[in-house]
Amino acid sequence: MSASSAVDLNAIVAISVGPQFSAVRGVDRTKVIVRAVGVNPTTGYNPRLRVDPARIEPPFLDFENRVPSGYHAQQLTPYDVTLELLYPINEEVISIRHGSGMRRIAIQGRRCAGGQAGPG
Repeated sequence: MSASSAVDLNAIVAISVGPQFSAVRGVDRTKVIVRAVGVNPTTGYNPRLRVDPARIEPPFLDFENRVPSGYHAQQLTPYDVTLELLYPINEEVISIRHGSGMRRIAIQGRRCAGGQAGPG
């Protein structure tokens, strides 16, 4: 098997698994940076993260990856999208809705007792 075949197989696995999410506290600890990484089967997709318009606390996020209309190149297309948002400092997870349901992602970054920002 050639090296290019191995890369293609990895991309196919990434498509079947769906987006991989991560969330990290910002330097000032009041913001969270959320990232979605994955591979689309063709060009023309428009992946994005957005805050759900419902006014709930803490807010949910929506990951949208709309299927393109018309004809598009049949090539595996990686994506990497991020969103930075204000998020309550005492919350340790963030909820993200996507095509396969909902995921609760642990927010990386330490907090001290009482929700105060900790080092690193």
